Amino acid sequence: MAQSDWVSPQQSYQRLAEKCEAFGFIVRIIDGHDPLEIGRAFNELHVIKNGNRPLAIIARTVKGWGAAAEQGMGKHGTPVKKDKMGEVIGQLDQTARDLGVADYKLNGELKPPAPKATAKPAESKPIKIAAFQDGLAMVGLDKDFAAGKPIAPRKAYGAALVALGAADKRVVGLDADVKNSTHAEWFAKRFPERFLECKIAEQNMVSVAAGVSAAGKIPFCSTFAKFFERAYDQIEMAIIGGANLKLTGSHAGVTLAADGPSQMSLPDVAFFRSFTHVKNFNGRPAVTYFFPADAVSCYRITELMANLDGACYQRTLRAETKILYKPEDTFEVGGFKVLREGKDLVFVAAGYMVHECLKAADELAKAGKKATVIDAYSLPLKTDEILQLAPEERRPDHHR
Repeated sequence: MAQSDWVSPQQSYQRLAEKCEAFGFIVRIIDGHDPLEIGRAFNELHVIKNGNRPLAIIARTVKGWGAAAEQGMGKHGTPVKKDKMGEVIGQLDQTARDLGVADYKLNGELKPPAPKATAKPAESKPIKIAAFQDGLAMVGLDKDFAAGKPIAPRKAYGAALVALGAADKRVVGLDADVKNSTHAEWFAKRFPERFLECKIAEQNMVSVAAGVSAAGKIPFCSTFAKFFERAYDQIEMAIIGGANLKLTGSHAGVTLAADGPSQMSLPDVAFFRSFTHVKNFNGRPAVTYFFPADAVSCYRITELMANLDGACYQRTLRAETKILYKPEDTFEVGGFKVLREGKDLVFVAAGYMVHECLKAADELAKAGKKATVIDAYSLPLKTDEILQLAPEERRPDHHR
């Protein structure tokens, strides 16, 4: 039964079982309201090891189970009417008696036992990864850096992910069949036991990552930024649930011209930016957003993401970009960098546009105009501080 009608025959539990079997699952159909059957089904998880086949548990359930008055069509999302409350509660009490749990009572507030005082676990220490050049050396990019060649931020992400894997065993990599483009494949080759290839199923990848996070791991998901758009529902649900997700969307923006517009992600900025202005369960932004402009900033921001409690989203570029920062430079949430100072106007940009703004500043300089160029690599942005860098007569407070 769905919300407004019965499901189609293709969605019945019998058809679901047949589909799972056709896909190679070991299938168990159980009474989803019987604790003993549920327990027996989960105790069969060992079957996964026999022939490397996954286990599918299909639970038959009844919407409104426990109270006959709440079963049937038209009950979905509808609260119990006041004059029916006594009848419904009476039926639930009878169900409790039938299950033998009618005498089970909670006296007062349910409180977990106080944790024992223990030493601070080693995992709570900040995760420090290898120096930038050493991280590049792990994946063979050190020679390019030494030669002064441009390096794509997506490659720096791959190097940072490997460095994170070497620094902390909690780090888990996930990708959706584009690991050779996101460069998560470097992590997969180095730490295969901590890499989950989720194939072309971005929604499932995010859900798996939420589970990995709930198990105390630090999941780093990567795919094209465009493909994360398919998983916005799962991402939002994971954020609401407080999952410690680290999402990196590569090939962002229009600079991947060779791949065509179907691969170009633009609205991801608006989606993730909207979460940077609300607080999560821990008092921090629900999502911390980053858009590094070069390999150094991407490497360091990936390290920063691992040390933040909560969801993070990072855009990475396909294009090989000029190195803008020193290997020892640091980055922060909501931070920005002033790359050039001028008195006539201010460019505020992120990602590839930082490089374009630097070119524009060079052209303006030839005409006698000096521009400030700001790399706004993180959201929520410190807008008040940036506005103070504008020419005084053009600041908002100048006209008050």
